[in-house]
Amino acid sequence: RSIVLKSEIADISYENTGNELIALLLESDEIKKNKPKYNIAQKKTRAVPFYGIFETIDNQGFLNLDVARLKEGDEPLTTFDAMEKAKEFLYRQIDKYQLCLAKCSLHKTGGHCFNWHINKCKGACGKLETAEEYNQRAALAIDSFSFTSESFFIVLSGKTDSEKAIICIENGQYKGFGYIDSNFGQTSLEEIRSSIKKYPHNRDIQNILCGFLKQKHVKIPFDPKCIY
Repeated sequence: RSIVLKSEIADISYENTGNELIALLLESDEIKKNKPKYNIAQKKTRAVPFYGIFETIDNQGFLNLDVARLKEGDEPLTTFDAMEKAKEFLYRQIDKYQLCLAKCSLHKTGGHCFNWHINKCKGACGKLETAEEYNQRAALAIDSFSFTSESFFIVLSGKTDSEKAIICIENGQYKGFGYIDSNFGQTSLEEIRSSIKKYPHNRDIQNILCGFLKQKHVKIPFDPKCIY
């Protein structure tokens, strides 16, 4: 197949993006626009066969976190390429924030969950704490890995030493990226926003961003109402 692919190449070009994240975002957009013959996975904007963590509220008012396979139109808190990875990640959040297995779809037999018996759950599964108390910790967990309603700029290295790359997330949606000159002192939010070239948000883009935002990065929060 590689020999056939090589024989069909007519021209090669490249674009310097300055960092891996923008390269991935630009690649995804180019694949969707140009629909190349051999790039199959990201040609369509429909949900790819990955898994996501979703937020719901049960009939008792408790915030629940569930792992499920993605369908078209879904907007999960974060995504993974395998069910096992999604569950491993969710277990880490459960341990860190003392969440209840029953409120994370990992205990389905009724009664107290396993973590309550080993003093790792505060009793949401047995109504031993209020939904308000539990939801505060669940919300902290969500804030640590999701950007569903946030507005912020991600600041990365640019194409030169005097340049910074900026990626815009507005109300949880990818808006695009741009570059600013870092040699002229502090840049206003209005100037940063005006530097952004618009690109569409879709499932593949969200998957790329969710994976990146699990790592360390520089974020500048902003209020969209204040910079238009």
